[in-house]
Amino acid sequence: IKNNYLPFLFLSISVISLALCLPLSSFIWRVLPSELIQFPFRLLSLTILGTSFICAYFLNQFKEKKVYLISFFIIGATFISSFNQLNSAHHVNRDEAYFLTNEDTTTVMAEYMPVWVKNNPSRHFENKVEVLEGDAVVDNIMYDNKKISFDVVSNGDAVVRINTIYYPGWEASVDTYLVDIDYSNEKGVMDLKLNSGKKNVILEFKETKLRNIANLLSIFGFGLVLIYLIIKLKK
Repeated sequence: IKNNYLPFLFLSISVISLALCLPLSSFIWRVLPSELIQFPFRLLSLTILGTSFICAYFLNQFKEKKVYLISFFIIGATFISSFNQLNSAHHVNRDEAYFLTNEDTTTVMAEYMPVWVKNNPSRHFENKVEVLEGDAVVDNIMYDNKKISFDVVSNGDAVVRINTIYYPGWEASVDTYLVDIDYSNEKGVMDLKLNSGKKNVILEFKETKLRNIANLLSIFGFGLVLIYLIIKLKK
């Protein structure tokens, strides 16, 4: 035990992470960059890891029969102490329309909102596509979370706004020709400049080169792990 520092390491991790979840550690969170963690209870994942190791190390010091008895006691005590929490779970099933019209985000402080959005949305848009400048009429609007299409008839140059926040991966084409997307407005939504005439506009969300590279690296890494496991099993 004297030369084995792992138990003391995991014990320290467990105690520190648990202490940081308690109100007594509030003075520490005033100094730490807490916005990166959001909730102190996230550190309980470290507590779970540390206490699991400590329990395993502790049980390893006893003979086999005592191990079974102590393990049964620990599991039983854990189940009894958490029975109320286990019994209070409920499920909510919502369709896609709820998430398409929900004004709030799934984050606490809109931390996933792109930096080019200066004014966060406070209400749902009235029209998915609207004319900002020029004499134009928008028709045949169809959209989902990956594709937006509509027709525009304009008597001159016009600017139309698609009330979807721009994110890398969106591409816009007018009559099959790619055009630039302007998202420099305060809302960070997509604006398109169009010439006169009848136009068919399609916007699609696709993978970027960087995300494709990341996907390939993930697949390559998974393949290496799989090959390694196969080789180990054969040996």
